[in-house]
Amino acid sequence: MDADDVEVARQDLACREGIPTKSRHNRIGAWPAGDSDCIVGLDEWARARSLDAVVWTALDSNFAEEGQSLGEQVMGHLQSLVRSKRDEAERYIRCAPRQIDTELRRQIEAKLQWTAADADDG
Repeated sequence: MDADDVEVARQDLACREGIPTKSRHNRIGAWPAGDSDCIVGLDEWARARSLDAVVWTALDSNFAEEGQSLGEQVMGHLQSLVRSKRDEAERYIRCAPRQIDTELRRQIEAKLQWTAADADDG
């Protein structure tokens, strides 16, 4: 997202994710330039991308921690979606920035072919 102020970006992200106002301070993380103790390597990562700040969600998982692996649970859920719910999930995943490179994202890309929207451009 492009925002002039970290707090505005936090509010916008909270609204997008449907996080209630009372929970936003605990559920939206932020790194302002110069605060390198927040997450190891974040300062260098942000600097390499010419970012002044970074915001992220700190939400609990919607999936059980026992039984199937997280990847199996997520894939099962995504594959069970139909019509507009499936379209909405695909759009959400495709809009996540390419640099969000996780094992789960790689599984989704391999099985569903839902690649990052910016990856489709080049």
